[in-house]
Amino acid sequence: MSGNYIYTEDGGIMLGEDGAPMLSEVTGNAIVELDFVTPFFTNNPFTTSAVLIPPAGGKAVEILAIFDSPYSLSNPAGIGFESAAPACTCMSTDVEDVTDEYSIYISGCEYFVKTPHPDGTGITTLILSKDPIQ
Repeated sequence: MSGNYIYTEDGGIMLGEDGAPMLSEVTGNAIVELDFVTPFFTNNPFTTSAVLIPPAGGKAVEILAIFDSPYSLSNPAGIGFESAAPACTCMSTDVEDVTDEYSIYISGCEYFVKTPHPDGTGITTLILSKDPIQ
């Protein structure tokens, strides 16, 4: 049965509650659960520390994020347009419960989360606003 086990991040075989090696339920094949997202954020010179602030009464949490410029000017196909929507890219595990009731303190300013956009790869982009969401 080798090759049909579920492997942990460090290459070990995941064990079930009974202590037996776990098999993949979907395909019967091995599932290698490698984490490529964490090293991307921890070893990236573009990441910055941010404080995620939950709705009233929640505990603020420090996370790593890549802050996208709050202002950009693009000129695709000769047509210029401006964008003033700031955003930050985060590990999905850090922001999985985030809603538009959250705010984030990043690069010396408080921003309000408009919408979270997980991309399915373990990365989520938070679209931000300088104004509170109503």
